[in-house]
Amino acid sequence: MTSKAWFWPAMLAGAALDLATKHIAFANLGDSQYVNVVPHLLGFVRSENEGALFGMRLGGGLVLAVLSLLAVGLLIYFLHKSKASGVWLPIAYGTIAAGALGNMADRLFNDGRVRDFIDLHIGNHHWPTFNVADVLICIGVGMVIYAEFRKGKRAEG
Repeated sequence: MTSKAWFWPAMLAGAALDLATKHIAFANLGDSQYVNVVPHLLGFVRSENEGALFGMRLGGGLVLAVLSLLAVGLLIYFLHKSKASGVWLPIAYGTIAAGALGNMADRLFNDGRVRDFIDLHIGNHHWPTFNVADVLICIGVGMVIYAEFRKGKRAEG
């Protein structure tokens, strides 16, 4: 398998993981039920989000679904134009694409809403509820930033 081919399993496995965890969470949590996993830090709760990042309104669910599909297309384009030879960048792009596809599927099959269930908090200070797709996007972006930082360090040394 070529290094760029790692994009596809990363994307498919990540999207499947996201959709599976959403299904499990929403099948097992009641509407107002809260499951405290780690006291004062982590819990599970059902939440639905009609917006984009942190609930921002950027148009309806169909608009955001189309933007997600365009983002995946751009990731594939950038990957094929890239001269990177390792697996790091393809996996990073694949995890970003997985998150975009997971949330896009939710928007298309859940009346324009994304299912969130992870509640991260310190005491009573809660981060906006999120899902595995959001985690994958953040991990992928972090990997891209790290790769660019390392590339800059190699050029200096």
